[in-house]
Amino acid sequence: MSAAGDDPRKRLLAVFDELGRIIAAPDFRGCRYLAADLALADPEHPGRAVTRAYRERVTGLLEGELVRLGHPRPARAATQLLVLVDGVLAVGATRPGADPADAARELAEGILSEV
Repeated sequence: MSAAGDDPRKRLLAVFDELGRIIAAPDFRGCRYLAADLALADPEHPGRAVTRAYRERVTGLLEGELVRLGHPRPARAATQLLVLVDGVLAVGATRPGADPADAARELAEGILSEV
């Protein structure tokens, strides 16, 4: 059980708190999965299967929490949250000090407010 406990809303928002800690680390250089997707031009490259599996796993975790929360559109909301996660990681790597995790957390709260 995480520090956010068993509450799905708190657990989903805690993702952005944790991302804020991750991107604030002095050695943070970005997300390896996002970097691989950008570097691999060939959509059939075997590395794409790895990044696709990662994204499916993360989306599944998010969607599971959204179902527990009773969100009316858990699959769509999970995709929206993944866009925010990817955005935090990209901005965190390219604009140190921009605090994208806090901004994304606010947007996530809007997505969760549909419940």
